Amino acid sequence: MKKICNINNREKMNKRFSRNFKAFNLALIFTVAVSLLLVSFAPALSNTYNSIDNENTGILLMKVVVGSAYKCNSDPASGGSIIISSSLGSRSGTVLGDGNFQVDISGSGPGDPDWPAGTSISVSVSLTDGDGSFSGSKSGTVSSGTVTDVGTVTLDPTTLVASGSGLPLSGDAPLSVDFTGSATGGCKPYTWYWDFDGDGSSSLQSPTHVFNTPGTYNCILTVTDDCSNTDDSPTVTITVENTAPPTPSTPTGTTSGMHGTSYSYNTGAVVDPEGDTVEYRFDWDDGSMSSWSTSTSASHTWTTVGTFDVKVQARDEHDAMSGWSSALSVDMGNTAPPTPSTPTGTTSGMHGTSYSYNTVAVVDPEGDTVEYRFDWDDGSMSSWSTSTSASHTWTTVGTFDVKVQASDDWDESGWSSALSVDMGNTAPDTPTTPSGPSSGYAGETYSYSTSSTDPEDDTIQYFFDWGDSQNSGWISSASRSHSWSVDGTYNVKVKARDTFLDESGWSPDKTVEISQASLKADCHGPYQGYIGENIRMVGSATGGTLPYTYDWDFGDGTSSSLEAPQHKYSLVGIYYVTLTVTDNDAYTDIDHTTCTIYSEDTPIVEANGPYEGEVGETVEFDGDVTGGTAPYDYYWEFGDGMISYEQNPEHIYENTGEYIANFSVVDDLGMESNIDNATVTIITANNPPDKPGTPTGPASGKAGEQYTYQCMGTDPDNDQLYYWFDWGDGENSGWIGPINHLDMASASHTWEDKDDYEIKVKTKDPRGEESIWSDPLPIKMPKSNAKLIFSEILEKLIERYEILEWLFSLPIFNPA
Repeated sequence: MKKICNINNREKMNKRFSRNFKAFNLALIFTVAVSLLLVSFAPALSNTYNSIDNENTGILLMKVVVGSAYKCNSDPASGGSIIISSSLGSRSGTVLGDGNFQVDISGSGPGDPDWPAGTSISVSVSLTDGDGSFSGSKSGTVSSGTVTDVGTVTLDPTTLVASGSGLPLSGDAPLSVDFTGSATGGCKPYTWYWDFDGDGSSSLQSPTHVFNTPGTYNCILTVTDDCSNTDDSPTVTITVENTAPPTPSTPTGTTSGMHGTSYSYNTGAVVDPEGDTVEYRFDWDDGSMSSWSTSTSASHTWTTVGTFDVKVQARDEHDAMSGWSSALSVDMGNTAPPTPSTPTGTTSGMHGTSYSYNTVAVVDPEGDTVEYRFDWDDGSMSSWSTSTSASHTWTTVGTFDVKVQASDDWDESGWSSALSVDMGNTAPDTPTTPSGPSSGYAGETYSYSTSSTDPEDDTIQYFFDWGDSQNSGWISSASRSHSWSVDGTYNVKVKARDTFLDESGWSPDKTVEISQASLKADCHGPYQGYIGENIRMVGSATGGTLPYTYDWDFGDGTSSSLEAPQHKYSLVGIYYVTLTVTDNDAYTDIDHTTCTIYSEDTPIVEANGPYEGEVGETVEFDGDVTGGTAPYDYYWEFGDGMISYEQNPEHIYENTGEYIANFSVVDDLGMESNIDNATVTIITANNPPDKPGTPTGPASGKAGEQYTYQCMGTDPDNDQLYYWFDWGDGENSGWIGPINHLDMASASHTWEDKDDYEIKVKTKDPRGEESIWSDPLPIKMPKSNAKLIFSEILEKLIERYEILEWLFSLPIFNPA
């Protein structure tokens, strides 16, 4: 504090100040008076603001900062430390008991001046007491007077931090846990709140809580201080466990029975470790279980057949489950339905027609649904059906034993006794009169057609009789061509047969008048050779009336009456050769050709041929040369735009067709040969025949009797086919054919033994490519030929007893 004035020392004051301030006493007296007035309005600050200098009896005046400091709970911050800071320095002080404070900011001398008005200041107050540690601050500006009031500074505590713990952290229900709560910071006193995660709460700092239900509990302590600040502790996790009930004993009850019947099973009661109520469930091992129940018994009906492992399991109120008990093995059986009655229905009819058959419904012992199937005795059966009726169409001729069988879901009854059914056949209708030319010439080919129908829609074959001791054989086509070699009148007729070889009658005749063919000469050629070489020419004729006479004109003024003369030419050139043929009726016909004659030094070539091959395969050519002077330059044109300079080249054609290959040479002297040609036929690559159709014919018969079967094959290249029948008894037909594409092949066989057999067929084309086997035709030979058996027995008796041989040699057993 600075002493401003001492009234009793006026002279010193006058020396200190300027003479211009001699009137200072009056101003000072006024200032003191104002100061005393301010002090009177602030009695709380009077002890600090003013004092009387007891030594000098002077008046002290100072500049101060005043205010109040309170904690966040509105209690005075009594005893708190005050620091006032500015750019000119800092001042300190202490908060009074009522919360007010004053701090002197006057200067102490020239080096420590008063803080002038407008100086920015910061007031900081801190306090540590029984409620905690507090701090607060406030900013202000020094006023122009001696007192700067900064108002109230509020002190806040340090950060409130809550923490909690519990023991034990885990155990079986009921679990008693001792919780401990604590906190730091904030403003005391604290209030406490424990949240036990839905299992209750407590307002104690360190409560004890009992958890009765198994589970995981995340417990949190919330602490609130006296200033309403709150904080949550980290989670205290409590795990409450449960002990499952003991595993029940093996179930007891029936160990075998029939499905569809209810059976009861039991187990022994178990005691839960925590005394919980226990429930039980049974696993029936068929995909189902009983419901949970406090009963130790349960009943079940198995709907299927088999062996089942019955087990039982327990659980307590908290869904803690025991293990499964050991299993009780239970066998559930089935009783097959009764054998159905003999089927009823048509006992004779025609194959290709549908017939219905019935049986009487049976009742299954376990009440199962019953299905039925019919065996038609032709290698086929009806599908299983709940209907007691079924229909069938036999495709073959014979006697068939129709039976019926019943089945539940697991077992089949025996077959019923059989109903014998005879299926017959009707021959095809008589074919129509063959249609085609009514006249023609011998040696010419003519086509004829017919048609027929079969009552059972069987496949039909036709047999054309041409009236000249020739016939078509059995063919699948209703059209056929024929050529008569001799003139005359011919009656063409046709008959039909079906798959079972039943034949129709002959059709009405078609009368065909065949006249002798007109005479036609052929001198063949052309021919070629050298001067002086014997060249053989060949003549022939068709038509007319034999015998023929021949007259050759060789074009060089010479002739011959031989059929195949030889002739020598003396000059090089091309000669026009004429052949005149005269028949016995003096009719004549003329044919022409050429003969080319070369000098001896001219090369002559032969292209040979004709050639043939397949697309994409190599064709080998063979060229011959005579005459001329070797060596030769060879030249081939293959007819497809390609050429070769080899004598015997190889060539590959890319497309099918007929090609003309030309061959020529030039010899060493430059002499050009003739141009000879040969035809080249290129076909597609050979494909094996298709799989033949299933053979057709009787599906049953008698051992020792002969039966005929048919089969039709197809070939991708329309080749003729050879057929091989395998009779299923170690015998076969060997290759039969060739037979035209799409024509039916037939073969007959006799089975000597009573048995079931399968007939199958394969085919091959002329190049040896074979098809795969057809599907088999099952056949039955259930009856032995009585005559054959008697003959065999008689033969053995004669071998054993010689007297029988004498006896059967008597005339009575051998009529003339």
